[in-house]
Amino acid sequence: MAPRTPRTLLLAVLGALLLHGIQRWSAESTENTEAFSLPQAARNAAAASMMASILATSTPALAEEDALKSLESKLAQRDEGIERLQEEKLRPKLKLSEVEKLEREEIQTARITERLKEKQIVAEELKEKERAKDLEKREKAQIEKEEKEAKAKIQRELDAKKAKIKKDEKAAIDEARRVEREEKKAAKDMERKALQAKTDKERLAAEETSETAFNAATEKAEAAILAAEQRSEDELSKALEQAEASKEAAAERAELLEKAAADKYEAALSQAAETAERAEKDAVFEEEAVEQQVVATVDAIEKEDLIEENASLEKAKEFLGSAWSVAAPLVIPGIFIALYAVLASFSAPPPEPCLGAEADEVRKIMGRAARPKTAKATMDPWSGEAKHMVGVGTGAMALLAVLMSSGPVSGFVSTSPTTLPARNAQRSQRTLAQGTPSQPEQPSATFGRATLAQGIAAVAVIAAAGRRRAAKHIGRWSQVARCAAKPSAITGKDPLHVIISGAGVGGLLLAKALSKEPTIKVTLLEQASSFQRFGGPIQLASNTLSTIRDIDEGLFDELMKKFTFTGYRRNGLVDALRSEWYCTFDAMKDAADMFNLPYTGVVDRPDLQQIMLDAIPEGCLSNSQKVKSYEVLPDYQGVKVQTQDGKEYTGDVLIGADGIWSATRAQMWNEQQKGPGSGCTYSGYIVFAGETIYQPEDYFDVGYKVYMGPKRYFVTSDVGRGRIQWYAFVAVAEGEEVPQDPLEKREYVKAAFQGWSSQISDLLDATPANTVEDRSLYDRPPSVLKSWADGPVALLGDACHAMMPNLGQGGGQAMEDAHCILQKLKDLTDRRQVPDALQDYYRSRIFRASAVQGLSRVASDILLGTFTFPWKAEEGLSAPYGKGRGDVSYESVVVNYLRHILPGAFTAQFTFLYSFHPYKWSKEEVKVLVADVMDRHKKEAAESWQRRQDAVEKGEVEKFEEECRQESFFALVAQVAGGIEQK
Repeated sequence: MAPRTPRTLLLAVLGALLLHGIQRWSAESTENTEAFSLPQAARNAAAASMMASILATSTPALAEEDALKSLESKLAQRDEGIERLQEEKLRPKLKLSEVEKLEREEIQTARITERLKEKQIVAEELKEKERAKDLEKREKAQIEKEEKEAKAKIQRELDAKKAKIKKDEKAAIDEARRVEREEKKAAKDMERKALQAKTDKERLAAEETSETAFNAATEKAEAAILAAEQRSEDELSKALEQAEASKEAAAERAELLEKAAADKYEAALSQAAETAERAEKDAVFEEEAVEQQVVATVDAIEKEDLIEENASLEKAKEFLGSAWSVAAPLVIPGIFIALYAVLASFSAPPPEPCLGAEADEVRKIMGRAARPKTAKATMDPWSGEAKHMVGVGTGAMALLAVLMSSGPVSGFVSTSPTTLPARNAQRSQRTLAQGTPSQPEQPSATFGRATLAQGIAAVAVIAAAGRRRAAKHIGRWSQVARCAAKPSAITGKDPLHVIISGAGVGGLLLAKALSKEPTIKVTLLEQASSFQRFGGPIQLASNTLSTIRDIDEGLFDELMKKFTFTGYRRNGLVDALRSEWYCTFDAMKDAADMFNLPYTGVVDRPDLQQIMLDAIPEGCLSNSQKVKSYEVLPDYQGVKVQTQDGKEYTGDVLIGADGIWSATRAQMWNEQQKGPGSGCTYSGYIVFAGETIYQPEDYFDVGYKVYMGPKRYFVTSDVGRGRIQWYAFVAVAEGEEVPQDPLEKREYVKAAFQGWSSQISDLLDATPANTVEDRSLYDRPPSVLKSWADGPVALLGDACHAMMPNLGQGGGQAMEDAHCILQKLKDLTDRRQVPDALQDYYRSRIFRASAVQGLSRVASDILLGTFTFPWKAEEGLSAPYGKGRGDVSYESVVVNYLRHILPGAFTAQFTFLYSFHPYKWSKEEVKVLVADVMDRHKKEAAESWQRRQDAVEKGEVEKFEEECRQESFFALVAQVAGGIEQK
């Protein structure tokens, strides 16, 4: 157990008092609502008077336009004014002159409202008339269109009848000709037979008969043709008569409809006029009633004011007492905390210089360019006792201003953006002209505007709601279990088949953990076609190392061969203006020592990935299998998983470890996979990253440093093998473009941190441009109202609790998820127990994961939204670094004294983070482990620096840097997100 210093104990006592004050305030706020109320009638009456003055002094057109838009708000304001006056009748607090003033102002407001309402009535009447006129025009146009269509239809029918009559006539004539030809042919046959007669008499008789038949056929055909023509003519005449009659009927109908439309238009105009007239009368009556009500109310107030004056004084006295009883638990601890910070500042040693750059000799050996000479800032000319007295006096005045400030100090986040001085504004204009990126407005702090105690309380309340929701799921699945037809036991011959979607660090560790169980079979689906070495170092905290060791000792031993410890060295915040340590994270080491855990450190992502891939059994991993959707099968038959290429996998459990853009989560929660409806929001920040072989003076003494400043911060960390990795967090508005070329990215970062510590610019100059990358940061609020499990399907890692990277806990929390899932599944004996086990996993993890999400966002918002260059008392009122850069201001003074309070907060933070440690070492084991790892670390660093020196001597620096470069992990993430968008 680490020793407790008096400072830590005092902070704990003050923190308890502050929490007690918050609880007491929350309990009494409802009862003492009246004690906080002020004369609302006076304030609202003044607002009404101001609006009347504005309307009176504005031009008529402008006043009318604005008044019409705000009519509803004016009506509501008038009604509220009447209610307030009625309340004042029961509880008078105003003088008679003020009551009379209220009377005049409320009556004036009522009259203005009446005039505005009349104007609105006139406008509505005009609109109704215009609508009626437009309706008439549309109806007439429709009638004309229908009339034209009817006539066209009649004409088409007439043409069709004519064509049919002609066709029938032609058919009849053709038939008559055909009959004529046949009969004439028969007559000719008779004539040929007559010529063959034996006697002349018979021949003459046959010729006469033939001639008679021939003539009869001709006459018959002519008669048939005449009859057909006559019939066609009759039918054509009849069709023409019908068409004319139809056209006349259509014209008559159109005329009647036009007349009806005109009558309707006239009726609409009359109705609009009548409605407007009635509304005007109602407005006048309402105004008179309001004036009478105001006068009656004010008369009652004037009569009762003198009688109840003593009661008013008594209520004021009660108000002061109640206000003090509520404020005292908050104000008194705040005064003690602020007083402690000021007193600690006098006894604290001066800030130590931060040595973060390469020495000149090392720079020459490493082949760096000569460091440019910079002019030393002109410091305050005061010195000695006078300077000390001025510093003390300034600090006292600044503290008094903080305590008396009416603005919010909860979380030390200002509600309005700080106005930059004129000199900074001119500098911004010059840098913009030179292509330097400007500083965008800080996004709204979602978590940073509440105290940590309030945030934890809110998480607890919401978690309770989540538990009730989870209980509903459990009840539903328990009911299904009771209705199941046949249980399915889990044995070594029939193991539980778990499908894992996504082979990130969480998915790989879960696959390794489950594969060790004889009653569990694992299938790991990964969308990548093959695993390649990509990405830079990843931080693993002490709690994560304990989780890995508890799952598999061999995996942990292989990890230690590639690991670098940073948590036991000096880590903390650096004043980026003065290159001094602002506040160290001693609590990181103390918390690890408290639980006998190895210290936080880093490992290259490709090495961690390869170690985990080598640890999982052969055959359980399938590449090029991107999960698209799933289907829960009935009767505990499991879940069917569909991949994007059409394959199907059937298992008993599906774990969605497919990242922040999870397809499993999108289907489970019925939301978009990516976009506004996915629940994942842009944080407002972009992180730039790069790494280089670098040999600063404090390489083996410092783990990582956070250079803080306004609206951005810069992180450097030892990542092993003689390398330094840096991260630059910059607030960038959504949609704002950033450079795409690596060299331009590096220059963009240099411009963003121009004027900060020279250690930053030296490190950026030493970084190969081809290693610089960037990524927009997304996170999601805690999913306490949505369960991570649904039947045999559950989520893991970023799929359900994506978080900001400030605490380095994203991968660690995914591994804790894997550990928890292992504990819930390994002892199952029947498949009916799976839904309850996964719901139990959600209940076990939701509070801790939500708290870590909140802490990550709070840390991000404080660093990017609160911190600025701190003020130093010994610099007095001067501004040696320029106006707005560490000189006296509200924010800089608060940040200066905050350094003495932060250690207590860091102690609570790291104690909570490391409180989950399933495996625990002894102190001696930790000591030996760290010594072995760091001995290797020093040898590898010396080898890397020597290789760099050899490359400089041979003139092969560019070739050496290209060999050292890893494939971009950020680029892979962007590629995956782009594929989702295209889909």
